[in-house]
Amino acid sequence: MRTDRQKLSPLQRAEQESRAGRLWRAKEILSGYIPNVGYSPKTFAAYGRILLQMRDLKEAGKYLFLSGLAADEENEAVELFLQNLRGKPCGWIFSQFPGAGRKETLADYPERVQEELKGLGFPADFRDDNSIIPAPMKWVPNKWKVGCAFLGIIAFFGLVIFGIVHGVSVIVPWILGK
Repeated sequence: MRTDRQKLSPLQRAEQESRAGRLWRAKEILSGYIPNVGYSPKTFAAYGRILLQMRDLKEAGKYLFLSGLAADEENEAVELFLQNLRGKPCGWIFSQFPGAGRKETLADYPERVQEELKGLGFPADFRDDNSIIPAPMKWVPNKWKVGCAFLGIIAFFGLVIFGIVHGVSVIVPWILGK
């Protein structure tokens, strides 16, 4: 059994698990495979269909939309996903895509996806140059912050030592009865 399993691609294994009724396992296989394979319409469609069977319509719609391969009966899930995107800025919409689904230019998507993204307000010459989504702020230490932190730590430990010494000076005479 082990050798048969190794010969199957992740898509085939997920299909096998789905047919056996183990949707959770099929989802697990594909969710681990997608970051490794990157953007693949076929893989996105397979993952979206597994999610659809699990009744996760909004998430299924995301993957089916990005695949560009949604069948007519799957359009309800796609439309549910797109409903939440309408009227939002391009950068926000783009941030909702999974990492593997973020292409550098609009032309990198299937034609069906390109058209819908244009309808959502993406410019035809859209490029992901990371200027759309602001980078998270990084903490840059400066001399004053580091100095204050150092003084705070010194003061803390000084007070701890003072408290121990004072406590001992009060407790020892009390115990000895002096």
